[in-house]
Order: sequence, then structure tokens, then C-alpha cells
Amino acid sequence: ELKKSLYAIFSQFGQILDILVSRSLKMRGQAFVIFKEMGSATNALRSMQGFPFYDKPMRIQYAKTDSDIIAKMKGTFVERDRKREKRKPKGQEAAGGKKSAGAAGAGAVPPFCLRQMNQAPRLLHHMAGQPPYMPPPGMIPPPGMTPGAIPPGAMPPQQVMAGQMPPAQ
Repeated sequence: ELKKSLYAIFSQFGQILDILVSRSLKMRGQAFVIFKEMGSATNALRSMQGFPFYDKPMRIQYAKTDSDIIAKMKGTFVERDRKREKRKPKGQEAAGGKKSAGAAGAGAVPPFCLRQMNQAPRLLHHMAGQPPYMPPPGMIPPPGMTPGAIPPGAMPPQQVMAGQMPPAQ
């Protein structure tokens, strides 16, 4: 139902290659509308920004990276593993750093990815005699980044538009 509604609204701006809607809790209320041409995506973004959709204004922005469909059209598609590989502990990473750097190449996982769940969360400094304080998971920045910083390697606008919509009821 959501895909059909989005297609009906955005098809007036140009040819739509795909609409990706995820139902996971983290991605709920978000969709990716993939246009064939960049001009169509730009026109849709400008025209539909703030448009009421399911009683809430749409917040539309370009996707940070190309979708697989666009990458295949451009010839820059690199197949990725859907399951994330477990990272080595830091001691092993330093010992084999030179070998893995050459072998990883363009398919390397960027340093600003989410932490693996099996890593111990960082504790903030605490006073002696008091229990340690653990901030909520969303408040801990990834290693090497300050809170609110933009990750390195930010991409220019892409043909894929990411919109945030209310959850289907």
C-alpha cells in the first residue's frame, strides 16, 4: 500500500526504477525512491518537501550513496556481503594491518559503521565508590568521532531520494 501511494505521488516527476520500503523498527517510516535521472529526483525533492503524506509533512533528502540499480547503470557496482563480517580484535588488526589494507581495497568497511553487538560498550569515567554510568546506546559516538560530527567521505547528492514518512497504520 505504501509503495503504491509513493509511486502515485512521485511518478509525475519522472521514471521511477524502484521504491524500497523497509519494515524494520530502525527503518520504519522511511523509503527510498529511485529515479532514473538526477533531474527528476531534484525536481521531486524541491516540489514535495513538506508535502503532507499520511497526515505528516514529508522530509526528503538525497541518499548518501548510490543504490545498487544506479551503480549497475553507471558501471560502478561492487557486490557487498549482506552479512557483516566480524571485525578482528584491535591487537590482531595492528599485526596484520599492512596485509589486510592491500587485500581489502575498495570493498573495505568504512570506519564510521556501527559497532558490533559483541563489543563491550564504553563506560564513562566515574567517581570512586559510585557505580559506573552507562549512557544510552544512541549517545555514544563511533570510535574516533565527536558527537554530531559528519562522517568522513560524505558523498555528493545522488539520484536516490530518501524520505521519512510516518509508519503505516
